[in-house]
This record gives sequence, C-alpha cells and structure tokens, in this order.
Amino acid sequence: MAESKTHEHSKQPFNLVEEPLNLSVLLDRGWKIFEEVDNTNEALNSDAVQIKVKLGLSMLEEASRMVAQLNLFSRNEELEEIATADLKYMLLPALLGALTMKKINRDKRLEIIQTAQAYFVDFLKRCKDYNVSDFELPKSVDENREPDAESSLAAMGPSPVDLVSMAAQRRAKIERYRQKKELESKLTDVQRAVESGQADDEVTTTLLPP
Repeated sequence: MAESKTHEHSKQPFNLVEEPLNLSVLLDRGWKIFEEVDNTNEALNSDAVQIKVKLGLSMLEEASRMVAQLNLFSRNEELEEIATADLKYMLLPALLGALTMKKINRDKRLEIIQTAQAYFVDFLKRCKDYNVSDFELPKSVDENREPDAESSLAAMGPSPVDLVSMAAQRRAKIERYRQKKELESKLTDVQRAVESGQADDEVTTTLLPP
C-alpha cells in the first residue's frame, strides 16, 4: 500500500467550529452526525435534526474539498496503490448523498434529490474507476432529461432509492477492504516483532485486534 498522503496535511480552518479540524476529524465527525441522524427517533423535519444535517454536510463538504486539493485519488491508480489510511475518504460522496437525502425542504425537494443523485453517481464512478466491483453506471441526469422537463422525476434515470442501495453496497465493500488491509498490516507488524525476538505478550496483544 502507498504511504498516506493525508498525514502531512496541516490543519485547516473550519468556520462552524472554534478549533481547526483536520481531514480525518472532519470525516469522522461528519460520519458520526450521519449515523446519529439516520438512527434518531426524532422527527426528521425538526429544527434540531436539520441543524445536525447542515453541520454534517458542511463538515463532509469541507473534507471533500481537502481530498480534491490533496489529489488522493486518480484514475491512473489501482485500489491496492491507495494507502489504507486513505481508503475511508472514498466514501465521502456516498455519505454526502445519504446525508443530503435527510434535508427537508418541500420547495427544493427536486433540487435535493438531484444533488444527492449527483453525489451517489460520483461515488459509483469512483468505485468503477478502482474496479471495486463490476457494474454498469446509470446514465447521468443530463443524458436522461427530456427538453423542458425540469420538474419531471421520471426523466432522472435511476431512483434515489436505487442509487442509495448501490452506493451502500459499494461503501460496505470498501470498508471491508480497508479493515482487511489494516488487519494484514497489524499481522505483518506482529510477525516482524516475533522474528526479531522483540515481541512479548503485551506487544502482541496491543498489535492484534480485540
């Protein structure tokens, strides 16, 4: 695996919180907010939930901008060339799409759906570029839209529900791959420690997952 490009990235200012947040923290907090919103028993259209949605989207959007600045992903790379620590950033468009679908605004419902769809399609394109799995990409919104059919949901191609399902499957596969690589890395560290005679029970227990 390649060396992570994110560890050298200095902390960036973030206007919704007091302290600057780095890329990893932005993703982790945005992801946590999505999980909280996705699992809440509170009404989705409540002010408290919508404030969380807005904050989570701001964090994930900032993280996405940082990823673009760092050039973490390239169509010329293979999945194996991405540093294990950077794999989680492949999930950003999927998380952005899923959290966008949590926005409630009746006057902008079509705009929200189209924005979420664009995120999901971006995520699926990234998965296809890295051969995460073999599948046919849905046609873009522009390719499917009839002239003067701005308000027609039928012209949007695959439904958001279909895209959510596809993105969730690929997201789970990337997460499993990342966990597998992390485990392989830990096992390699243990093996080297044992072979060098420097390993004891405490070191081995620390390196191995619980």
